[in-house]
Order: sequence, then C-alpha cells, then structure tokens
Amino acid sequence: MEPYVQKDFSGDWRFYFPEEMVSVMDDYYESVEQIDHDEDLAQIGLNKIIKVFPQCHIDAYNHLSISNRNQSKTEQALQYAITAYMIGMYAFPISFNHNNDKLIWLILENRPFLRSLQILGLEFMRRRDLVRAESLFLKLILYNPNDNQGIRYLLAEIYHYTKEKRKLKALEKEYSGEDLLLEVFSWEDRIL
Repeated sequence: MEPYVQKDFSGDWRFYFPEEMVSVMDDYYESVEQIDHDEDLAQIGLNKIIKVFPQCHIDAYNHLSISNRNQSKTEQALQYAITAYMIGMYAFPISFNHNNDKLIWLILENRPFLRSLQILGLEFMRRRDLVRAESLFLKLILYNPNDNQGIRYLLAEIYHYTKEKRKLKALEKEYSGEDLLLEVFSWEDRIL
C-alpha cells in the first residue's frame, strides 16, 4: 500500500492514502501528543504505525524525525525526514509538473508531504547545508504559493545568513513588501 497523487474532481492535485490507514489514526494522534512530553513513548507508537504502513504513513516518519531531533538524535532525525520525503516523491505521477503544478495546503491530505519538505529543509538548514535547504523551501513555495507554513521566513533567514541581499529583496517584494527579517529577528530560537 502506497500513497498516490492525482487530480481530484475540482482539478486540484492531492495525495490519496489507503483507506486502511484510518485504523491507526487514533494511535497516531496519541503518539504525536506525547512528543515534547515522553519522546520514547511517542517513538514506540509511531514505530508501530510504520510497521503496519511502512511505505505510506508520511506523517509518522515526519513526527519520528521531530521526536528524534528533540532528543538530539540528529542522524535518526535526518533519516526519518528523508524517508518521509521520498515516500511522497514516489507518489507523484509523471504528468505532475513540479515547476508549475500546485499542491495546496488547504487540501488536508497534502499536508503530510508539505510538512516533510519543511522538516527535511530544516534538517539541512541545521547542518548548514543551505543550498539543499533553500532548494526544498523554494520547491515548497512553488507547490503552495500561499505559504501557509511560513517558509518565506526560513528563506529570509538563509538569505540574511548568506548575505544574499538581492534574493531577500525579491522575496520581500513577492510578499508585498513584508519585512521578513523583522519577523526572523524576533524569534528566540533562530536556526542560523
């Protein structure tokens, strides 16, 4: 069982997951609630879900990445983030144009994959692999131009750190002159 991406009745691209995944959703939500409280318990629950849906449950891998990051298990966090992203990438049909087609946040089934791009980009950002982080973040904005995840702020942080003023100005112009750095500098836990 694997997810797949296709256009829905309205013409929007969306992820489709096997109906059988409904059987683990209560366990999934209970496990996610344990993140930041009992990481070991969260990971046990998420790993049980992955045993049942190893090629399908993108969000279980996403949250295992987050939980491992919380425990400073950086290599495991990266591996789970890569796995979530790759499961999503394999779901796309050849007809999906990654430069033009949209995968909007408002469609709930798209969120696990969109989250995987953000989580993997953050993993690269923390490793100072800013070229890969920027690439994933730009792809994410292409998929979802409304930027419901605030990716523009992560890009602003990268552009400030790498002193790419031209890219930062273009990004600010794209978002109606919003002062992106003002927001970034107000964060207590900036990444870079």
